[in-house]
Amino acid sequence: LPHAYKLVHETASPSLNPRVGLPESIVHYRERFNGLPATNPGASGIPGGADYTDRSADPLLDDLRPERGFASIGELLLLVKDAQQSIMEPTGETLQTQAWRVDFAGNDPFGNGNSTDLSTDVQGLFASTTTPDDPDEVAQDVEEANLLFAGISNLITTRSDMFTVYFKIRSFRQNPTTGFWDATDPEYIVDDTRYVMLVDRSAVNRPTDKPKILYLERLPK
Repeated sequence: LPHAYKLVHETASPSLNPRVGLPESIVHYRERFNGLPATNPGASGIPGGADYTDRSADPLLDDLRPERGFASIGELLLLVKDAQQSIMEPTGETLQTQAWRVDFAGNDPFGNGNSTDLSTDVQGLFASTTTPDDPDEVAQDVEEANLLFAGISNLITTRSDMFTVYFKIRSFRQNPTTGFWDATDPEYIVDDTRYVMLVDRSAVNRPTDKPKILYLERLPK
């Protein structure tokens, strides 16, 4: 899903692209996890994560239904709670508290203090006639605040139990000269095959249930 792991902008170094906690927030909201430290009785979810234990009593969620799960895609717009603390991941990256919010892209995620430096505009906001290619640097505007939701809203659903999944498996060999394993070098790609799979989750009612794979087929090149 676009920008669901990191916010990416062409003007930023890859090491500066901030981690996005939206997937983790979705799970916490869906399961009503509390994000308490693992040593606490009743702790659930990622320690330090957003607390979505009791939706009906939370003023941020405006007395929403208390049941677990998502009734509609629009509920993603209710993921507006910060995590309880910044989280250091095994990769060494920091998951900011605000990164759990669905409007994270509109809250200065790159930390430059005055703009997001992340634009969804095809053409940038013209700052002047001498710099016509400047990006949209308006922090917290509606476009940026809704970027994460807009990016995934037409790729997800809460209404279907049948999913068609396309995926590619690429095998490649090591470059004997450099020793690198580079899956993008055509010379060392051994096979590049696409598959299609139909998944039926109509009998999945609990986390321990497994979906049925109705078919798995290799597609012609």
